[in-house]
Amino acid sequence: MKYIKSYENSNSTPQIDEYVICSVNHTNANPDYAKQINDFISNNIGKILEIDNIHGPNYEIYYHVYYQNVPKEISRAFGWNKNGIFNHYLNISQNQIICHSTNIKNLEQKIVNSKYNL
Repeated sequence: MKYIKSYENSNSTPQIDEYVICSVNHTNANPDYAKQINDFISNNIGKILEIDNIHGPNYEIYYHVYYQNVPKEISRAFGWNKNGIFNHYLNISQNQIICHSTNIKNLEQKIVNSKYNL
């Protein structure tokens, strides 16, 4: 019998080179711009490049999450490096990570399922 695979996060914390689906709330931007950013991040898979354990006001764990194919309209939210080159990553706190996996296929299926309310 076929069944729908359930997706449950383990109690482990995300690690470098794992894939993630995130949800962020950019409140310091205009509402349309914030919605574009949130829609992109929640419907695309990012990859953790680095972990910063002492960043943030409350010493939260922040993850440098890399995204591919970032639309030009929202690219300024992702920042630039010292040489003026587009970074393609965001600093994401641990509580903004919806799920993580070493297998990108699991997360791709989760995105498809969420689009069709499965």
